[in-house]
Amino acid sequence: MDKRRQGQLALFELPAEAQPSKLRTRKQEPDAGPPGLPPGTRPARPKGRGARGGKTERGPTDRGKAYLFRVVLKWARQVWRTIEVRGDQTLDDLHRAIQQAFGWDNDHLYAFFMSGKRWDPATEYTDPRAEDGRRADVVRIVALKLAPRQRFLYLFDYGDELLHDVWLVSVGPVEAAVKYPRIVQVHGGAPPQYPSEDEEE
Repeated sequence: MDKRRQGQLALFELPAEAQPSKLRTRKQEPDAGPPGLPPGTRPARPKGRGARGGKTERGPTDRGKAYLFRVVLKWARQVWRTIEVRGDQTLDDLHRAIQQAFGWDNDHLYAFFMSGKRWDPATEYTDPRAEDGRRADVVRIVALKLAPRQRFLYLFDYGDELLHDVWLVSVGPVEAAVKYPRIVQVHGGAPPQYPSEDEEE
């Protein structure tokens, strides 16, 4: 990782209410507001909308920008991963990188909610295998018009609802020799995807 990326990550801090505490299992914490905005302010909704089975939404400079995301487990905030994705790649590409980064099995449906509120149909992008909704493999990252420090929600497994806060750390130039998406930073050991009955109690 180059010095520019290291500096960006060093400057990026989660808000106080999102800082690590002790490990929790599947109990979700109250939704914390995005940093740098007044309480109750929600991140901007994406302007582009993709149709199921439609063409991928394109941005003005698809391959020229790299988006650096920090993905935090909502039920264990000391566990997070930093992932970098090209602007011309899709939310489905980000999903697959998150799965790899945490060691999830990719055996359930997922969705992204750009408002940060789960099951918000107005800002939902769904797993391509889902029966309805706007497809995550259609919208490119650049088309979402994200701003640094903006937060949105990634939900994996419609039954257990594994919730992840996704923060945009920064946007920078693409490195020619790098294969994207890439996992830039790993912090904390991921809990098991399926905790035992004793752990859930």
